[in-house]
Amino acid sequence: MRRKPVIWLAAVMLVLVAIYAVWHYSPLRYLTKSRSQSGQTQIAALGAKNQPVVVRIKIPPRPKTAVQEKDIPQPLIALKDMVSTPAPPSDEQENGTADTAVKKNKILVLQPDGKLLTLKKKPRSGQPDDASKKIARKTEPAAPEKKLTQPYSILLASCRLPQSARKVMSDYQKMGFTPYVTKVEFKNGEVWLRVFTGHYQTRKQALKVKNEHRLSDAIIKKTPYANLIDTFSSQDAMKDSLKRLKDLGYSPYVLKNLANKFQLVVGAFITRAGAEKQKSELQSKGISNKVVQR
Repeated sequence: MRRKPVIWLAAVMLVLVAIYAVWHYSPLRYLTKSRSQSGQTQIAALGAKNQPVVVRIKIPPRPKTAVQEKDIPQPLIALKDMVSTPAPPSDEQENGTADTAVKKNKILVLQPDGKLLTLKKKPRSGQPDDASKKIARKTEPAAPEKKLTQPYSILLASCRLPQSARKVMSDYQKMGFTPYVTKVEFKNGEVWLRVFTGHYQTRKQALKVKNEHRLSDAIIKKTPYANLIDTFSSQDAMKDSLKRLKDLGYSPYVLKNLANKFQLVVGAFITRAGAEKQKSELQSKGISNKVVQR
């Protein structure tokens, strides 16, 4: 009697299992699904359909040739704002280069080979560069060139005739002097020949020479204007010019300046007007000259 419930229970389980198997493998199963599950499945399917397909292929790198590396331009990286970015303390060379560039207002350019190239930064508009700053600086005025002035002469005689002037010159040459003649034309038309000697810086020097040689009739005159013919480095270099002037009837003499140069001059005049007249006369004879203060 007890076996009957067990048998009935087993039979019921088999029937249930058979029903589940038939339902699971039959098309009726899909009819029992909810609409929400069907919609979610469709959305998931559409999403998967719209996603792109990613294909991963490993491409081996091509070997570089010398021609390709030469043709491809290498970019330069300009390191700006070097003032606010100090160089790493471990590299002393780069640190010194960066400091120098900052002081001189320059830019460091990193080359492809790893070296640093220093380029000068262009000055901003309105700001002068180093060269213009140097030009703008006030330069100290050059010291005026020292000049040896010898305006005083000793007047030995005044003659109206050339032969009388030549006689006075000959007499004083025998006494050791080096006299010279200056032609002076006055406003009334008269022409006189003045025989001078020496050229002194002060009246005191000229007076001392006069007293030493007992030139009682001589007169100290200030004759600062003369006609400069040319300047020579030695007395031998002026021989031709000296001979030409003497052949034309002039009485040239030599002055020595502070630069140890020899100045060949003609005449000794109290006023500049007298020197200007002689300048025109010399130029008419083909002798270039200029009026100077000796």
